[in-house]
Amino acid sequence: MSDKKSGDPRGKDATSSAERAGGEEGRAAATMNISLAVETITDGLEEEANDNMVSSPMTSGVSSPTSAEPNLSSSLCRKRRRPGGRIDLKPGTGGNTGGAAGDESSSSSLPSSSLYRSRSLPVLADLRQRSHSHMQEHELSPAVDADDMPVVGEYASNMLQTMNSLRDQGALCDVVVRGDKLAIKAHRVVLAAASEYFHACLLGPMQESSDKVIHLSGMDDGALKELVSYAYCGRVRLAEDTVLEILVAANRLQVPQVVEQCCDFLIRRMDSSNCLTILGIANMFHCAHMRIKAEAYLHRHFESVYLGEEFLQMPLDKLVQLLSNDSVSVTSEETIFNAAVRWISADADTRRGHMLALLRTVRLQLVPTFFIADVIHQHDLVQCCPEAERLLLQAYHWHNSALQDLREQAYRYVRGRAIRPVIYVIGGDDGHDDRNPYSEVSSLNTHLSAWRKVSPLQQKRSVCGAATLRGKMYVVGGYDGERAVETVEEFDPTTNTWQYVANLSQRRCSCGCAVIDGLLYAVGGVCGPLALNEVERYDPVTDQWTLVPAMQDGRSGCGVAELGGLLYAVGGINCNGDTVCTAECFDPSTQRWQSVQSMHETRRSFGLAALGGLLYACGGNDGVNDLNTLEVYNPLTNRWKVLVPMRHARMYCSVAVLDEKLYAVGGLDGTTSLNVVEVFDPARGVWEEILPKLDHHVCGCGLAVMDCVAPEKELDVKEEIKSIADVQIKTIFPGL
Repeated sequence: MSDKKSGDPRGKDATSSAERAGGEEGRAAATMNISLAVETITDGLEEEANDNMVSSPMTSGVSSPTSAEPNLSSSLCRKRRRPGGRIDLKPGTGGNTGGAAGDESSSSSLPSSSLYRSRSLPVLADLRQRSHSHMQEHELSPAVDADDMPVVGEYASNMLQTMNSLRDQGALCDVVVRGDKLAIKAHRVVLAAASEYFHACLLGPMQESSDKVIHLSGMDDGALKELVSYAYCGRVRLAEDTVLEILVAANRLQVPQVVEQCCDFLIRRMDSSNCLTILGIANMFHCAHMRIKAEAYLHRHFESVYLGEEFLQMPLDKLVQLLSNDSVSVTSEETIFNAAVRWISADADTRRGHMLALLRTVRLQLVPTFFIADVIHQHDLVQCCPEAERLLLQAYHWHNSALQDLREQAYRYVRGRAIRPVIYVIGGDDGHDDRNPYSEVSSLNTHLSAWRKVSPLQQKRSVCGAATLRGKMYVVGGYDGERAVETVEEFDPTTNTWQYVANLSQRRCSCGCAVIDGLLYAVGGVCGPLALNEVERYDPVTDQWTLVPAMQDGRSGCGVAELGGLLYAVGGINCNGDTVCTAECFDPSTQRWQSVQSMHETRRSFGLAALGGLLYACGGNDGVNDLNTLEVYNPLTNRWKVLVPMRHARMYCSVAVLDEKLYAVGGLDGTTSLNVVEVFDPARGVWEEILPKLDHHVCGCGLAVMDCVAPEKELDVKEEIKSIADVQIKTIFPGL
């Protein structure tokens, strides 16, 4: 596919006036620096002049002009280092003056206050007037205040190291943090800056604000020591045997950064034997991110979790809530019954009376009749529960209902649990130069290893964005073969239909999409020759798109994903037409973008997805060659790491996450478009091709994962029941 054709949304055809703009920006920056220096000098001279009027007596004689002339090199340009590593120009504050401050010989050479004012102030007025005139000529705004300038990272790091060294020596310490068996000397200002709890203790009305000792009884001494060290170093050492104590202490001392690190540590070590404990910890400390991860793991791996010891300790209300949840993934509904029986049997004397409540969580309409008759009905726990007999009778009636009523009742009882999530491949094109977009949509059921056709799009589109939100699937923008489009379509799996929703505020293709807090974000893309930096979000409740703060640079063909409540935009083609490796993230709570670590390779038209608390970027093109490489970003360390490459180079590939694995679909390998699907398993660190292949070659497709809530209309009812509920049709309906 050519990248050089005019109007090609994928091409490197963006024009720029970067050099001219760079020159203007350089001149503007220089002017700003001059203005800042003039303002600082004049303000400093006025301040010193005013000080002299108050503190210096009027001399009896008039000094000569020579002796009264201010020495600008010594009295004005003296460097004073201000907090944060910034250098300020301040008159009369040190420097090589040839004498100590306050020395008589030095003071005798200074001009009298009256002559100082008479000679300095006209100069100050002239300097200030010329500075303001120059700024107006170049349409510049006044210089920012020094306190608004960013803190130099190296200086801050050195400052903390010095403070920690002083603490180790016990020097200048002004407070003692005392645990049950431990006393730690520290500096009040450091503790107050690192912990909201210490801040309140030391600056608020609490008694500790005046005391030299802060008592923290009931806190693990090792955790307390680690948190005080964190206040000085910004690092915390976590281990499996200490993380819980540190989490408790960090929560009590209100150090949210450490709480987050502890949660991420637990998430990375989550398995079927501890996910319920981690879920309980998340609820106890109100860690929403960890709770979501633990619940997702529990639902996805329920069949192994219920066989563990933690499951037997669950309280009844939590167990009923879990077994009733639509998101619990099981191969058959019999698993739910077996889990309920196992929990009751662990303490049968006490729990026997809960059989009815737990049996109600079993969707008997999805259980084969032979299992109901031979297993459930014959179980001792059910035999002693008359109300359970009524539930089983209702299930028999359901299985013997007329065939024409079967689909309606199946939709009522079959919710998210019985059907696994599937991958939807949406639109795209064949990769030829004529760029003929598709409207067809296919779904891959990885559990059944089968592709199925679903209703096609209403409008052909390639290089579009795609995402799922509130049980619906959205396709955003794209290229229809002639131009970028602003239309958006919504897919309802229960009706197998597409419909248009509100348009984007502008046409865009090669954009990225992600969902945060129930809102759909459309990021970057291209419309015409230039990459876009505009970002907008869609609210399905109001059916409206709203602009949000733009990115720092335009990005077309970038990777977009949500991770940890932040929106990441990575790589792509910038406004100058260059393929870049830079990355930035948007925080919806602050409405601000900030840069993060760049990738190892420049990359555009690639796949980006979040998996296991990490960002995976695979495939794409570096501006010259199609890529098969894979990089992973860790937000905790702000570092990218190169992993094992794919088997095929893939430009315009799409990626999605399903069952804790990364799926790569379609793309160009340098010669042709692909129909091969590769899957990456982070646990094993390998790529594998899966079968069957997609029935058509595609690149630039949209990709989304969503539960298939209702069977596709074209499927046979008997086959659907067999694949969903493992029901033997001949047993239930012998006449069929």
